[in-house]
Amino acid sequence: MASQHNASLQSPRDGESPAIRSTDHVAPPFAAPHIVAEIARRHPDATALVAPCGTLSYAELDAQASRVAAWLTARGVGRESLVGVCLERSFDQLVVALGAWKAGAAFLPLDPSWPDGRLQTIVEEAACALVVGREDTATRVPNSPTPVVTLDWQAPELADAEPLATTPNDPDALAYVIYTSGTTGKPKGVEVTHANLSWLIGWHNEAFGVTPEDRGSHLAGLGFDASVWEVWPYLCAGASVVLATDDVRTSDERLRAWLIVQGVTIVFVPTAGTRRFLRRHAAPPPPVRDRPPAARESPAGTLPTSGFAPIMGAKGFRGLPCVSVGGGGRDHQDLGRTGHDRARRGVLRRADVPGAPTARADGRLPGRRTAALDDRGRSPGARGEPVA
Repeated sequence: MASQHNASLQSPRDGESPAIRSTDHVAPPFAAPHIVAEIARRHPDATALVAPCGTLSYAELDAQASRVAAWLTARGVGRESLVGVCLERSFDQLVVALGAWKAGAAFLPLDPSWPDGRLQTIVEEAACALVVGREDTATRVPNSPTPVVTLDWQAPELADAEPLATTPNDPDALAYVIYTSGTTGKPKGVEVTHANLSWLIGWHNEAFGVTPEDRGSHLAGLGFDASVWEVWPYLCAGASVVLATDDVRTSDERLRAWLIVQGVTIVFVPTAGTRRFLRRHAAPPPPVRDRPPAARESPAGTLPTSGFAPIMGAKGFRGLPCVSVGGGGRDHQDLGRTGHDRARRGVLRRADVPGAPTARADGRLPGRRTAALDDRGRSPGARGEPVA
């Protein structure tokens, strides 16, 4: 079923800014920082980020990121630079990531919860122009040739920095680098361009009908690509992103209460977590004979989604205001791929909610196809490297 937003999906003409209204989604390819800056210009007081410390408007997010961009530029950061971001889940972490983009650079998320060894290995291999962290970050990567700088909003070089007036708009530029978990060997860095990211953003916002009234959750580990997926689709739609604390992320009971109190409308959790959450908080599914035909059969290892319709309210679980998007396992690979399996493995999808818009019926990203290729770029058959 086609989305109700399709008519407003138009790429900007040469020299024009993308038209972003309350129901518009900009068609890929695009650069996310340019879209966020345009939303900040048109809707400055709209809430971009929510955390226990308060809220950050789009205008504040854009202004702080522009100041960080100037600070980074003064330290030699520019196009084709890579900025390591070793900050906890916070406004600062997202402001620095956006600031790196505004400086023309890409960012590398470094989770402060990682063991020192993993942090040291990735910092050394990635060859960042610099790493932005807290006061203790430098002690965790001793003898590193990469400069480590402390984010201090009171320091004169940042407090007095003149915000950059322009925001780059190059979809072909590198957006970020994400490292694999290393469970099958040495962690590997994957480069993702703004165009790659924009296809995911466009698909997500269409598939889940994201509007400025939505509030998305930010729960995923900061070193996994799902943490990027949780943030930028919403910030490119004028919606809000709600940052969860670690005690919320690790407790089903606290998570459920947090989702209700914060009014989160779309939440991402790994498939295993979704199953556990359903068993704990949801009514049992109806007998197979009482389910819709499409829900009577489901692929091995998945739960039939439509069969859970009786436990959903307007947007998700009974008693909860949200839609759940499941993922996990091999899903922590780069977002430059299709995202096809991510949606299909979801226990509950927006498509299961009556009246909610959907994307393609087969769940694929429009304009994308996949193939398994060998190291010479040929298709060897059943074995090979997945390529989008």
